[in-house]
Amino acid sequence: MEAKKFGDYELVKELASGSFGKTYLAKSPDGRKVALKIMHPHLANDPKARIRFKREMQILEKLNHPQIAKIIESGEVDGIPFIALEFVEGRSLREILNEKGKFDEKDALKLFKELAFIVSYLHEQGVVHRDLKPENILIHKGKPRLIDFGLAKSIDLPSITIEGAVLGTLHYIPPEVLKGSEYSQKGDVYALGVILYELLSGRRPFEADSVSELIDKIVESEPHRPEGISDETWQLVSALIDKNPSKRPELYEILTSVEVKKVRRSHVIAAVLALTLAIASAVIVYTTRTRHPSPTESRVVLRDSTSGAATHSESTKINPVEAADVPKELHSLVRIKLSHPSDVFVDEQLLSRGTKIIEFLHDTGTVRIKVRNPDYGVLRRTLRLSAGDTARLDIDFDREFGTLIVKVKPWGYVWFDDKFLGTSPIEKPIHGRGRHTVKVEHPIFGTTIDTVDLQPGDTLVWRYEFQR
Repeated sequence: MEAKKFGDYELVKELASGSFGKTYLAKSPDGRKVALKIMHPHLANDPKARIRFKREMQILEKLNHPQIAKIIESGEVDGIPFIALEFVEGRSLREILNEKGKFDEKDALKLFKELAFIVSYLHEQGVVHRDLKPENILIHKGKPRLIDFGLAKSIDLPSITIEGAVLGTLHYIPPEVLKGSEYSQKGDVYALGVILYELLSGRRPFEADSVSELIDKIVESEPHRPEGISDETWQLVSALIDKNPSKRPELYEILTSVEVKKVRRSHVIAAVLALTLAIASAVIVYTTRTRHPSPTESRVVLRDSTSGAATHSESTKINPVEAADVPKELHSLVRIKLSHPSDVFVDEQLLSRGTKIIEFLHDTGTVRIKVRNPDYGVLRRTLRLSAGDTARLDIDFDREFGTLIVKVKPWGYVWFDDKFLGTSPIEKPIHGRGRHTVKVEHPIFGTTIDTVDLQPGDTLVWRYEFQR
């Protein structure tokens, strides 16, 4: 019997079928196995279906993670869109749960943490999966791989709304979405909590005989505690599936808490693993430092001998009182120039948003300036004003802050002084001279911690390479 073809691909067997299309195990023209997702022919002329299919392709193209199947190509055959993905051998977590029933607590937490790492990467890239469930998780060589981004949403792509529709698989949809709220990153956190509950108990937290009853339980009821799990793990599960999304933890908090708990329970195992990693892995660490000229003085107080009035050629005057109307002995003029648009606060009161140049009148004495920039953070300055003076404050963020660049092979999750920065590569402005701690974690290769010295104006490139 002649093999069935789709364009240049030979279809081997059907792997899955969904509302938008079917996925096949196929062979590419060069003989490589691929997972070929083909839109249902009857949807090929549906504009919304085509946009959703294209959006899945765009999201997959921007992701580069070893535990997410990579896109090979996309296109159309006879007007029917398709996406060819790296084929991942393995079984779905649903199959394993159906066969195994449940995981022991240690294995469940280990798998959960690796899933949290993957979802943390998605969120760092601005992607919300919106359909996390065991059916969309493949276990390959003991490691999870995340598949099916058909419902995923990216903050840099236009959203698609279906009037009155709730997208996803009901058991894993958070209660706020069922009540009409937008699906957010905290919805993915809830779904992870449901999956962890299922790993620990072999069942989902809410079951019912009808859709309406199931929705009522998800929105109103509290789940029963699975038997035989520790108080710490139950607290984690309860926090993940809290009805209030604002009370659910952030993923970096989850990762840190699970890590600490493992260390506390298995001091000996952790030590052995650390020793094994140290012996089995050749780790290369080196830094490159670029020194910029020392920061210039950021505050200058000068006597303005020409006039007490403000000039407005390139600045914004905020104080409504004209300088000429106020005796010079009762006020000073403050001029602030910033290298990047920022919010400016005076004595903790917001004065202006998104400003680069600003000037205002202030009483003589002490004035506290706070400058807040979305990329650099917060800087504070205190000026002492004398009657009739003009105080000039120039802030060059590039010279006030150092720049930390972290590059890891193959990749890693990066913490700086216990603050989670995201997934490598990282390039972040850092304020605060002196020694700092950099931690990099990888779910397979383990964790490394290093100390770096960063000064204002520095660019510190920190490279870390894991070798098998």
